[in-house]
Amino acid sequence: MDNSNLLLSATRNHFKDARPYCFDYEINYPVLLEMLSLGGVARKATIYGSVGEWDRKTRKCQFDEAKKAGWAVIQHQRSMDDREKMVDCEIISDMVLDGLELMDRKEDQMILVSGDGDFVPAVNKLRLRGVPVAVAFWNFDVHKMLRDKGHFVDLTPHLRRIVKPRVNFYRPSRNPGTSAEALQA
Repeated sequence: MDNSNLLLSATRNHFKDARPYCFDYEINYPVLLEMLSLGGVARKATIYGSVGEWDRKTRKCQFDEAKKAGWAVIQHQRSMDDREKMVDCEIISDMVLDGLELMDRKEDQMILVSGDGDFVPAVNKLRLRGVPVAVAFWNFDVHKMLRDKGHFVDLTPHLRRIVKPRVNFYRPSRNPGTSAEALQA
């Protein structure tokens, strides 16, 4: 799961009151994992995310929640210009390795939780090699080439269960040089 892609897409496109960088909302990791695993046990569930110096405390809390829910978390440091290309690269390399080496193609289903068009080539090549890959994302923001019939799970009807308002949280400053430790109720 591309953590930032899922959360940013939901908050920018669906929640009108959301501020930039979506600190007012969080992913309900246990609910999402239960939905994706159809109530069973996922063989592997991984969240890929990034963290910058200015949001380290918030992301740590979010990723700790994800781990408690049963997700593995892989995080990368954002670049100085606040980009996270390493996240997409890591997702693609793990998809290829898992699809070719780890998965039982008759029993397992790989589910990519992202709407990013950067994943289209990897998804298509894995499918050509017989790896069952589905995409689960918001219907309103998924790349058209990932919205393949029979292989797309629309999470939109469940958006308010998957993305929820945060109650008490640390809101970081976008400017690392300012003091921004304020608790919001």
